[in-house]
Amino acid sequence: MWWCAGLCGCLFCALLSTALVFAILAWNEAQDSADLSQHHTAADCDDGNSCTLDTLLQRACENRPLPNGEVCTDLCLVGDGVCLSGQCTGVCVGNCINTADCPDIAKAPAGVLDKNCLFGACFYTNFSPPPPFFQATSETESFNKICKGSLSPLEPFRDCLDIHPIAPAVLPTEQINLLQCEYTFACAEVQKPIV
Repeated sequence: MWWCAGLCGCLFCALLSTALVFAILAWNEAQDSADLSQHHTAADCDDGNSCTLDTLLQRACENRPLPNGEVCTDLCLVGDGVCLSGQCTGVCVGNCINTADCPDIAKAPAGVLDKNCLFGACFYTNFSPPPPFFQATSETESFNKICKGSLSPLEPFRDCLDIHPIAPAVLPTEQINLLQCEYTFACAEVQKPIV
């Protein structure tokens, strides 16, 4: 009889081991399926840069720079640009000779920002941003967020702009008020004034 208990125990262990192996295999397959669902095609790997070749290799995205000189498009540029070190370069929409060269930028909830051509670059001002107060420690991040929020969400050049919150300099213990938001195109080249 002792041999039966040992044999039954061995069979139980073998069945338990087999069930455990199947459970681990099923879990691994579920994990692989979950990983695969993140990236199905190369379109899932699109980084929004027209100067990279976006591919899917073994469920991982790869964004390789295109050769220099390839034609590219970028909303922040006038017409087509050319790729240079993985970036689309060309004539910036924000470069200007006079204010009429500067495109309108929509503000929220309606209207357009005041614009001016200064030193060869378009400068935009919103004189009526929301008037919240912030502690000096959180000023920069919070003010940038408010200034970005004062642009229309439908503004096509929204991601082309650098944000410059204007607030008075005060002691670190005091609260500061956002006076206005200024914007320039990130690609614009501000020319040094002739003295």
